[in-house]
Formats: sequence, C-alpha cells, structure tokens
Amino acid sequence: MPTLHDRESILGIDPGSLVTGWGLVQVDGNHLTHIAHGTIATSSAYTQGARLRRIHQGIQEVLRKFRPSGVSLERVFFARNPASTLKLGQARGVALLAAAEHETAVFEYSAAEIKVAVTGFGQATKQQVQKMVTVLLCLRGEVAVDAADALAAAICHIHRRDFSAQARRAAVIAQISGTLAHKVPGEIIVDVGGVGYLVFIPLTVFYRLPEVGEPVNLQIHTHVREDALQLFGFHDFSEKQVFLLLNGVAGIGPKLALNILSGIPAEDLTRALKEGDQVRLVSIPGVGRKLAERMIVELKDKLAVLAPDFSEIKKSADGSQLLQDAVSALVNLGYRKPDAEKSVRDVLKRGERSLEDVLKESLRRMSP
Repeated sequence: MPTLHDRESILGIDPGSLVTGWGLVQVDGNHLTHIAHGTIATSSAYTQGARLRRIHQGIQEVLRKFRPSGVSLERVFFARNPASTLKLGQARGVALLAAAEHETAVFEYSAAEIKVAVTGFGQATKQQVQKMVTVLLCLRGEVAVDAADALAAAICHIHRRDFSAQARRAAVIAQISGTLAHKVPGEIIVDVGGVGYLVFIPLTVFYRLPEVGEPVNLQIHTHVREDALQLFGFHDFSEKQVFLLLNGVAGIGPKLALNILSGIPAEDLTRALKEGDQVRLVSIPGVGRKLAERMIVELKDKLAVLAPDFSEIKKSADGSQLLQDAVSALVNLGYRKPDAEKSVRDVLKRGERSLEDVLKESLRRMSP
C-alpha cells in the first residue's frame, strides 16, 4: 500500500514575523487531499533573531515529519512600511533556508496568482481565500487565516503545474461536467475529480441548477485577464453564444453581460434586440437608453447570423437539442441558417441520432 511519501505532496508556507502559516496538500492525479496544516507562533516580546530561529525550527519540524515534494510560497513584494517589508523578507529567508537544508524544491508565486488559483479573482480578500480553501479541501470548521493562505499557496502550485500551459490559451475550458459542490446566486463550485472550479453564472442558470451533490453539466466561457482567470457557465451553447455577443459590445464586459442575462432570459433578450424593443432593454438593471441603442445597432445583424432563433426551435416539431446543436455548428461554419435547418431536418427524418453523423450527412447534402 502506498504511503504518504510515495505520493506527491506540496507544502505551502505563509511567512510572517509573528505568525507563519503552513499547510500540506497531497495530489494524486486531479485529486487534492488535505494532509495537515498549522501555524508557527512567536511573540512580540522576542527579539527578531529569536523569532526567526523559532520560525526556522518550526518549518524544519514540518519538513522532517512530512517530507513534501516541494514548497510553495508567495513571491517577495514591496510594502509601504520598509520595516515590515524587511521583517517579512527575513521570515521568507529562513523558510527558504529550511527548504534548502532539506533539499526540497521551492516554487514562488505572486499574491494575485495564488488568489486566482483558489478564487478565480486576483483581488480576493483573505476571508474569500479562507472560505474557498475550506470548500476545495472539504475541511470542517474554520481554518486560521495564516494556515489558509499557506494551503492556498500549495493549491496554487498544483493547479499551475497541471494547467499553466492551458491557462495561456483563451479557450482553456469550454465545458465542465462534475458534481455540484456549492451554489449561491451568481456563482457555483463544480467538483471535477476532486478539483473545485468556481463558475460565475447568471440567475437564469442558478434557478435551473440541481441540488448540491448532484451531477451538473455546463457550457463554459473562460475569461483570461492579467490578474484573473474566470469561468462563466451556461446551460447550453445558445445562451453562451448570446453572452459572447454581449461581450463584444463597447461598454459591456463579462460582469455586465452576466447581469444582463440575469435580468432577462437569452430568448427574450434575442427577441428584444431583433425587434429593436428599446423599452424592454432599458428595463434590464444596468442597461440605460444609450447602451440599449448601442446593443440594438451592434447586435441586431449579428444575432440574425450567429445567435439561434429560440422561437423557431421551440415551435419545430423536432426541436431537440440535437437539432439545435447541429444547426449552430453549421451556422458557425458559415452556412445560412435556413439552409442549415432544412438540411438538418431532412437528415433527422432519416433517423440519424448522433451529432457527428448528422453533421457529416448535412455537410454532404449542402456541398455543391
């Protein structure tokens, strides 16, 4: 039977001149397991040298006991108070020394990188990091802030190691299937093989979610910024497509696009834009008259070509998900929507039931 030492484990350290947090996370494939965490406390009554000796001894004890594969900690930063910066740098120094003495590899990340890895947002508060660490590692009870920051550093390295190459691409994740681990209006956590993904959702998606602990499948748009990697989830490709179109309008970012879809279903929004219904649009929270006019001007023609006609799909006798997916795929390839719908309907009448077969036959019929 494998022991802890046979598996890869990462020790996160959050250095501090008074309290240093530490946390050990084991990774097996995509599964994260909390092993242990704690703090190394000193006292303001000690000299700085005595504090550093205590931190060094405490970290050495942890390294001897658990023998981690690597150590992860926050990269050095500059604060306004030079004295505080110096003391923090000294605490980091003894942590690096302890790791070097045990010949343990050290990995350093910025504060924003650690927060993004755990919460999806580079400006998250310590309390948000603390909460997400508890959820991701399925911990019971509250974890001290310093220990939570250390566990976040460990999780950051594991995620960066596995996904850093993918994270540099705009379309990192296009779909997520897993278990709904947590849900509140506006955001959820999906557990995929032991890794929790924070996904932002409109209220229209929240209302249709299953209960916590049940399977969930969402279409995903990955939004990459310098200080954040955010996932936005939708029930189907059509809803995601409308979200992306909204993002293309000047003055509308992901957050406002999500708010818009929370205030009106994608089907009703599509209809209002096609009909130029400015009154309906300005009734959406966050949308004023000028923005409504801009949305109509910029999206009316695009919706006719790219976005699905929800009403037609609903009215069709065979308006299945398969029909919708096949038509959307053909439209994205450049075919006219009426031609794509006719071809797909004809193919479906023959009894084809897989998306791949429907597309192959539809493309064959539409080719000159």
